[in-house]
Amino acid sequence: LITTVKGSGSYVNAFSQKDLSDSLETYIAMICDEESLYELMDLRILIESEVAARLASAPDKELVKALRQTIEAMKHEESVSELSKLDHEFHEILVRASGNRLYQALVKTLKQSYLKFSERVYQISPKFSRQVIKQHEDIMRAIENSDSEGARLAMRLHISASREQLQRGKA
Repeated sequence: LITTVKGSGSYVNAFSQKDLSDSLETYIAMICDEESLYELMDLRILIESEVAARLASAPDKELVKALRQTIEAMKHEESVSELSKLDHEFHEILVRASGNRLYQALVKTLKQSYLKFSERVYQISPKFSRQVIKQHEDIMRAIENSDSEGARLAMRLHISASREQLQRGKA
């Protein structure tokens, strides 16, 4: 972030998305505890609910097709690790479709934390994947049907259910 030139001084370097991503990744790695996982879920509820609503305001057939393919792959997967990856892929598709570069950088940075969280959720209850698949279908259908409020609510319920699943696993 800062370059020091002997005999000249210190200078602030140009700041890129990669710098932001690397800094955030380092910060998250340092604080990655139970509370930070809940904070991550709260952040995702705020952002992803709005992303889903905005995408529903102008649905794209290719977006819906990609979401449907990911959901179908989840239906045939039993591996916790692979389910987590497919779950993340579903959300990454939405993020890419949003076109928001800052959010894309944030999601890329948080990927490992997300996968860790997701695997824990699926390990608590293997049957939870059926619930996630249904929630993904609800989100996809709301987007496909141009139902912004329905997409917002479906995403909020989906991420909240995962958060609650994690909390139940602690009890």
